[in-house]
Amino acid sequence: MRPRLFLDTRSRVLMTLICVITLALCAAAFWAGSGMIEIQRAGDQDEHLQHRLESLRSAILAGALADATLPATDDSVSKILAECLHLSADDAAQQRRLTKLGTLLDQQREPPAQPMPSDEAGVEEGVVPPPVDIGRSYVLLAAQAWIDAMQIELSARVDASRVRQDELLRWLIWSVAAAAIAALCFGLVLIRVMRRLTQQGHARISTLEARANRDPLTGLPNRRLLPDRLEQALLRAERRNRHAAVIVIDLDGFKPVNDTHGHAVGDVVLRRVSKRMKSALRSEDTVCRMGGDEFVVIIGEVEDPVLAVRRARDLVLRISRPILHEEKVLRVGASAGLALFPDDAEDGTELLELADQALYAAKHGGRGQVVTAREMQQGNTTFHLTPGDQLESA
Repeated sequence: MRPRLFLDTRSRVLMTLICVITLALCAAAFWAGSGMIEIQRAGDQDEHLQHRLESLRSAILAGALADATLPATDDSVSKILAECLHLSADDAAQQRRLTKLGTLLDQQREPPAQPMPSDEAGVEEGVVPPPVDIGRSYVLLAAQAWIDAMQIELSARVDASRVRQDELLRWLIWSVAAAAIAALCFGLVLIRVMRRLTQQGHARISTLEARANRDPLTGLPNRRLLPDRLEQALLRAERRNRHAAVIVIDLDGFKPVNDTHGHAVGDVVLRRVSKRMKSALRSEDTVCRMGGDEFVVIIGEVEDPVLAVRRARDLVLRISRPILHEEKVLRVGASAGLALFPDDAEDGTELLELADQALYAAKHGGRGQVVTAREMQQGNTTFHLTPGDQLESA
C-alpha cells in the first residue's frame, strides 16, 4: 500500500519553488556583497597608490629643485617607490612603469663623468668645464609623464569601481528585498500548510474517535461511549433533582428475519429501528447499540417516573411497526427493561444491571413488554401488547 503523503502536490511544488527562489536570491545577495567588498578593497588600494604616486612626484621634484643629485643616504624616494611597487602588485603595466622609473632614478644617482684635461687651444690646462645637466631634466620629465599616466589610469579605474559598486549595491538591495518577500511568502504558505495539516489531523482524530465510539452500521454510540453518556445524564439529573431512566431494548423476531432474508436485509432493519428510536427521543437523550439487536436508551431529567415508562412503551410500539423494504414487509418486535435513577439505584453500572434483568423478565414473560426494575422485583408487568399488536410484531 502506497504511503499517504502529508502535503498535497500543489503545496509541495509551491514550497519547493519558493525555497529554490529564496536560495537563488540569497546566493545573488552573497555574490553582490562579496563583489562590493572586493571592489571596495581594490578601490581603496588604487586611491592609496594615487596618494603615494603624488608623494613620489613631490619627492622627485624636491630632489630636482635642490640642484643636486639625490644623496645616497636619502632613501625616501626609494621607499615610496618600493611601496608603490607593492601596491601595484596586481597590475603588470604599472609594475613595468614603476620599474623603469626606478631604473632612471638609479641612473640619476650616479655622478656625471668628469672630462679629462685637454691641450686644445682655447682651453686652459687644469680647468674643468661645467657639465651639461641634460640627464636630470630627462629623468624629471619622464618621471612626471609616467606618474601622470599612472594617475590618469588609476582615476579611471577608481571611477569604474564606483560605478560597478553602485550597480552591485542595487543588486544587493533588490536581492535582499526579494529574498525577504520570498521568505514571507514561504512563511505564509507554511502557515497555510500547517493549518491544513491541523485540520486534517483534527478530522482524522474525529474520524478515529467516531470509529471507536460509534457503531459503524447505525452511527449510534456504542458500548464504549455508553458509560460516559450515562454518567453525564446522571450528573444532570442529580444536579437538577430529577429522575433519569435507563432502558435496555432487545428486538423480538430479528433472528428469523436475518436468517430468512440475509444479513444485508438484517442491517436494513437495524438501521430503520435505530432511526425510529432516535426520532422518538429528545436531543439530550441517548440511544446506544450494544451489539447484535440490543440497544440501551438513556432518558435524562425526567420529572415523573411514569413519563419514562410511557417513553419506553412508545419506543416498543414504534419498533413493532412493519418495515417496508424492496416490496417486502419485515416485522420485528421489541421487549424492554427499565431502571430509574435514583429510585432503583444511584450508580450507572447497577442501573444497567437492573435494566438488563428487567429485560430478561420481559422476554420470559411473553415478549413485547416493558418491565421496570421495581415491578420485576414484585413480579408484575407494566405493559403488554394487544393481541393485534402481537400479531404484527411476531
